[in-house]
Amino acid sequence: MVKIRKADITKMIVTILFAVYAFLGNKPYFTWDTFENGKFANIVGVPIVTLVGVLAIGFALLFIIVLWRVTKIERRKFALASFAIILSFFTVLISGGSSHALSMEWVFYIVVALFVLLPDEYQKAAYNIYKSLFVLTLILPIIYYVLVHIGVQIPYDRLESYEPIKVSTSMYYKHYPLASQLTSQYVSELTEFRLSGIYDEAGRLGTLAGLFLVSERFELKGNWKNIIIFVAGVLSFSLAFWIFVVLFLVCWCFERGMLRRMWVLVGGLVCYFLFIQLDFSSIPGLARLQSRMLFIDGGLTGDNRASDAYNQLFSSLFTMGLKPILFGNGFGSLGELQGDMIDGSSYKSLIFDYGFVGFAGQLIWLAKAAFGQLKNRAINNITQYILLFIAYLSNIYQRPTMMNFPFILIFIGGLVLQKERDICEEK
Repeated sequence: MVKIRKADITKMIVTILFAVYAFLGNKPYFTWDTFENGKFANIVGVPIVTLVGVLAIGFALLFIIVLWRVTKIERRKFALASFAIILSFFTVLISGGSSHALSMEWVFYIVVALFVLLPDEYQKAAYNIYKSLFVLTLILPIIYYVLVHIGVQIPYDRLESYEPIKVSTSMYYKHYPLASQLTSQYVSELTEFRLSGIYDEAGRLGTLAGLFLVSERFELKGNWKNIIIFVAGVLSFSLAFWIFVVLFLVCWCFERGMLRRMWVLVGGLVCYFLFIQLDFSSIPGLARLQSRMLFIDGGLTGDNRASDAYNQLFSSLFTMGLKPILFGNGFGSLGELQGDMIDGSSYKSLIFDYGFVGFAGQLIWLAKAAFGQLKNRAINNITQYILLFIAYLSNIYQRPTMMNFPFILIFIGGLVLQKERDICEEK
């Protein structure tokens, strides 16, 4: 009985550590060096997020060793974990070279590998803890947002960004208790109009909100947590969030019969075109938001992930020889070339850093994770797995990080939730 209790305690610690690691990986403002002189950013010189990640690895290893002695780990999960570790050798050692051999990059892959080895119920538990942390940190920012926009004056401190490029463009944060709102000294209409929560920008909040709701199949009725997430996503005015909404609506219509549910898409399109045609010249914030949603020959104007200078740096990859094209130049190499003045962040950063082999490797891993467990071929099951896969791919486009655990946990959690739905439907 003592051994069982110890195992249960280990499981609880593991799920909490994975959830906290994912939460801190989103860079909430209190982990920045600019907040309270970095008091909460590092512990004995080690970034707090790295420290939590190492702790998660240690306890997860202990738990998996105990688990292995009493039961077998699913072959599918073992294959996924092995794939992540093999991929790390390409992206860390071959892409980065020997100078990266002792780097903390390994943590990204080991955390993911160990997490996918956990039983479904503990993956779900970590997902639920992560979701609860996300929701709880949205409540006060939403309240402040509403109060500020109805004219209530709330005291705040000025918080500088940890990103030099934001500082150079006179952007900073209004720090309220347990909230931070991105603003600008010169152009603040749209910036302050978009809810940032506790994160560096509204886009991150909107992306997280969209991914959580896709995993939850936008189940809002009777679910107060999902309602809060939806409200925060709407107030973030994130293009990614609305792309996720549209993707879900398309799949929802397809599942239930396109003709019978066509009114949803038609209504959405009508609202979009009405918004585009209205004159908001007297409301600068809405005018700037409207400008982000216009389609031009080059694509959507809100797609501001890459500048001309950024694209030129990426193009230089094809003049560097075969090895960089295949395996890239190592973690953060494009970011170093960008410095503090060249803005841009898209999937091209992954290709520049890890080459086409590393980029394709992550896509294959995601596909195996999404479709490897698909047994029931009913159309509603397939569409949800496809939706989760596409949602994560679109996230990679704008937030290019190899094995980004804060988003992978949501991805894996969504797959577990759908697997449970499949089992319930079979019964």
